Amino acid sequence: MSLDLGAARTMLATALQTISGLQVYAYAPAKPEMPAAVIEVDVVTPHIATDSFDIVMKIIVLTPMTPDWPQAQKVLDAYVNTGTPSSVIDACEANPSLQFVAVDSYGRLSLNDTEYASIVFHVGVLA
Repeated sequence: MSLDLGAARTMLATALQTISGLQVYAYAPAKPEMPAAVIEVDVVTPHIATDSFDIVMKIIVLTPMTPDWPQAQKVLDAYVNTGTPSSVIDACEANPSLQFVAVDSYGRLSLNDTEYASIVFHVGVLA
């Protein structure tokens, strides 16, 4: 079995594009439009005996930072909550080849002198 990270990125991007208003980037852009979901490779584990791979991708959701941190947290919460139109977890798990693994790094992130509210999702890809 061959490894195709581009196909894994595309599968994940397609799932996330079901979330209205979220700009989805399979590769990190120089200047993302907000709110954004940027897909990165997290972990790839080869299994020589079975000629297969375990792939975990990272989704970094970025939203504009507001002076009102509680309000920024509510915006992030909407992407984590399930049963809502903006649920990243629901969007991923609607595809049987994607498996939600974890959420971490909930907070603030600085990139290029700009501060964002951010959250990181980890999703397994069955490829």
